[in-house]
Amino acid sequence: MNIAIIPARSGSKRIKNKNIKNFVGKPIIARVIKKLKKNKNIKLIVVTSDSEKILKISKKNGANILIKRPKNLSNDFADTHSVIKHAINYLKLKNLKFENVFCIYPTSIFLNSATILKALKKLKKKNYVITGIKYNHPIERSFTNTNNKIKLNYPKKINSRTNDISSSYHDAAQLYLAKANTWLKDKKIISNNSSFVELLKYSSVDIDTIEDWYMAEEIYKKIKRHNEK
Repeated sequence: MNIAIIPARSGSKRIKNKNIKNFVGKPIIARVIKKLKKNKNIKLIVVTSDSEKILKISKKNGANILIKRPKNLSNDFADTHSVIKHAINYLKLKNLKFENVFCIYPTSIFLNSATILKALKKLKKKNYVITGIKYNHPIERSFTNTNNKIKLNYPKKINSRTNDISSSYHDAAQLYLAKANTWLKDKKIISNNSSFVELLKYSSVDIDTIEDWYMAEEIYKKIKRHNEK
């Protein structure tokens, strides 16, 4: 059985109440839960949170199991792996049988059935499967700002032709997938033993700032209008 665990703590700093903030008129976590409910590959939706309000909204919108997360896993330093591991152990105490575990953030508003299916197919060969997006420009030509001066990150590559540099990707933060036993044993979600599903540039938005939020809403509305034609 495939299950989805949604980690949704309160106390977001840059966007107040981010996980239940209205996204095009409805709490964003509600939109994600509704989307997962329609997916035939997801049999159980679990929400883990320190917030009674988040859990209440999640239950109202169809989450199957609610987990009240402890304080030590609800602060700014709690990592995703530890939260998912805690949820899996909770479910095992309830004698639930499941094999594949998706971690899906409550802001993964653009996640679709095709991406979920691709991830499941890739899981057969790797420990973890994530989503990734190609960098717009080679990171070998990147630099940092040090005392208002350029510091090259890859000085030996700065004069390389773009066509001679391999593409690099970054985590799109739409899903993390592994078998339950892998979550319990292996903390390294992103490693040489991981695989990824490539997403197009505008097929996901990692919502960290209010500017990200507004951009995600505009993209979402355009996609909705396109699908209604």
